[in-house]
Amino acid sequence: MTFGPLQVSVGMTVVDTAGAVIGSVAETGTEDFVIQRAKGKATLSYGAVRALLGNQVVLDTGPDLDRDVV
Repeated sequence: MTFGPLQVSVGMTVVDTAGAVIGSVAETGTEDFVIQRAKGKATLSYGAVRALLGNQVVLDTGPDLDRDVV
């Protein structure tokens, strides 16, 4: 499934594949979105989204993957 600004909205919690909180969605755009983290903001493409679970954005990163998006 392809995700974009219609599915991802400001205020959603951003987590990794293990459910660890990374931050929250601060801004959305047509091609990417910004997350607010404890150490500042990061801009990610919607291609980094693995799934949406309720009010959570699950990124395609975590201990079960060898790639680090954030």
